[in-house]
Amino acid sequence: MDIDPSALCTACSSDLAKFFSSRSYLNLSPEEKGTKVAAAFNLQQSLVAKHGPETVTTEQNDRAYAKWTKANEKCATWQPPEKGADEIDELLWGELKEAVRRFFWKTGDDAVIPSLEACAIRGAHGPGASNGVEGSSTYEKSYVGGWTATSEVLWQSYRNAYSQLPEYWRAVDYGTRVGGEFITLNKSQVFFVPKNADISRLAATEPSLNMFMQKGASSLLEDRLVRHFGISLEVQPERNRRLAQLGSIDGSFATIDLSSASDSLSHGLVKSLLPRGVYDVLARLRTPYMAVGQELVKLNMFSTMGNGFTFSLQTVLFACIVDAAYKVSGLRLRKGVSFRQMPSEPTIDQCANFAVFGDDIIVVKRAFPLVKRLLELCGCTLNSKKTFVEGPFRESCGGDYYLGSPIRGVYIKLLGTHNHVYHAVNSLVNWSVEHGIPLRGLVRLLLASIPVRERLYVPPHEQTDAGLHVPLEFFRWPGYNSPCKGDPDLGHRFVYKASIPKVKRVRIRWMDILPGIALIRLEGDKTRGRGLVMNEAGLYQCLLSGHVAKGGWAARQQTPAFRTVRKVTPNWCHRPGASLDWMGRWVTTALDHII
Repeated sequence: MDIDPSALCTACSSDLAKFFSSRSYLNLSPEEKGTKVAAAFNLQQSLVAKHGPETVTTEQNDRAYAKWTKANEKCATWQPPEKGADEIDELLWGELKEAVRRFFWKTGDDAVIPSLEACAIRGAHGPGASNGVEGSSTYEKSYVGGWTATSEVLWQSYRNAYSQLPEYWRAVDYGTRVGGEFITLNKSQVFFVPKNADISRLAATEPSLNMFMQKGASSLLEDRLVRHFGISLEVQPERNRRLAQLGSIDGSFATIDLSSASDSLSHGLVKSLLPRGVYDVLARLRTPYMAVGQELVKLNMFSTMGNGFTFSLQTVLFACIVDAAYKVSGLRLRKGVSFRQMPSEPTIDQCANFAVFGDDIIVVKRAFPLVKRLLELCGCTLNSKKTFVEGPFRESCGGDYYLGSPIRGVYIKLLGTHNHVYHAVNSLVNWSVEHGIPLRGLVRLLLASIPVRERLYVPPHEQTDAGLHVPLEFFRWPGYNSPCKGDPDLGHRFVYKASIPKVKRVRIRWMDILPGIALIRLEGDKTRGRGLVMNEAGLYQCLLSGHVAKGGWAARQQTPAFRTVRKVTPNWCHRPGASLDWMGRWVTTALDHII
């Protein structure tokens, strides 16, 4: 069913050529023409940029590993700036070390990350797999034994932190007595996920206790980011997008993106910058090696993608780099209005004068040269294709802006199922509504891949992959049956069919009793062929924390399946957050493209 990406590009180019030769375009003002051209260019660049197979190939993995290896080797050669080599470099480096010190030491000797026990108390399991542990649920990782960790020190710190909580520790202790305390594992395990047609993305699974405590360290760093820099990772992408929008209007801000940022922070860099006590804790939590097939590779970077604190730590260090560059530039770092008080469209005076979210960095244009230089001193490389200093375009955290207007394109990643096509068509129609540029040929090419009798028509408030979003007027055309009328007194005015993801659940079932232990089996988990220890206290802890519900837990799925269900709605043409003007334009555009 997958459609040739080149056919999509050809159809898109044909639609855009028709529009740019039309009278509706020629009658626009020069500024409006510029915005239309920028939006069209962005669409052409994005359309199949991330299109690729659902599963990664050996060639894609080889390219990703070669790229990672190059970054790892570069990290091994990193050295701090030599004293006396360059006055500006020396000044920047000194200010950076001071900025890092201020971040990690709150008052006196009160460190942000005081101990391994503090990381354990704030710890949490990640949603994915852990190296050396069978299963990905919290119950399997915490309460049936078999913890994995790089050293016994981590297990002892975990025990010290939780032994004072008798109910919790009883659950953990029972699991370790039956399944074993922990297994020493000083390596992470490489894995690959899809990125685009050319290359996959490399990451690593960490030992279970390392990941648990890494997430705790990340939580401590995130708390400090809010207090010290006013950066909340929950809402920071919105702030980045707003600053990027403002920067595209008057050129006051530069947006920066880095190449392989998480693989560029070397072990030597982190050791040079972080206070000794904080470094010692994080160094205990990282894994020193990564297993790639039968090969064991030493990590010269401090942490890989997949480590629980990588993203938080890189946000901290890049924010400190901005802080140091501002100091040298004579600029004052402004946090802006608290994120709890921030309006939906803050003015430039209400915004901070910088923004950092991972490697998405925004700085005052005047400070850009020094920020760039300090990033280079730390071993980072700017992505020239996604870094914008001059001109009317800015990009950050999924927001693309031209002279203040959002011009984000549409990324068609997959087209293997009806749901993928629904998502692509609905996204393209919405893009056409936003920019007033018809894409009839492209949309109809996509629709041709779904037989008419198999299409699902849903209201616009449904998910974009649930079916084709159509207005109620659509059903007035011959051949399209109206949605069934329900009971309006019950709020069921319209009944329709929609496609929704199947939630795969693992259910706990009683299995057997052996001398000294009870076993359960996990119904719906085909990866586990044997029984699992029945830990009543552990299940109770999972129930209290929400990790077990309705007799089991939701299983992770790489490619979720879909099922068709009957749904009801009291109002067909309703879309949360959309204005009446937008809905009017959407009705016209949807009818024009889909019929």
